[in-house]
Amino acid sequence: MTIEEFKKYAIDLKRFNIAEVEELTLMQPDELDQYQTELERDTGNLSNWDHFRAFITMKAKVKTYEDVVLNHINSIREEGE
Repeated sequence: MTIEEFKKYAIDLKRFNIAEVEELTLMQPDELDQYQTELERDTGNLSNWDHFRAFITMKAKVKTYEDVVLNHINSIREEGE
């Protein structure tokens, strides 16, 4: 992930180094399914990094959804003008 992308999702950038940011990738759907299964089973196999990746992935999905909704609202407003 680039630092520009990371800035969209992280609040305290000082807590992360460049290597960690570059290593960070959003989870794929199958990874999220596996994460959820591990979380539900409470196996203790999940690391803080796993939790962080899941959080950033979900935050990215919410941001994408918000952008789509905002664009739709703006297009409706423009049509009404």
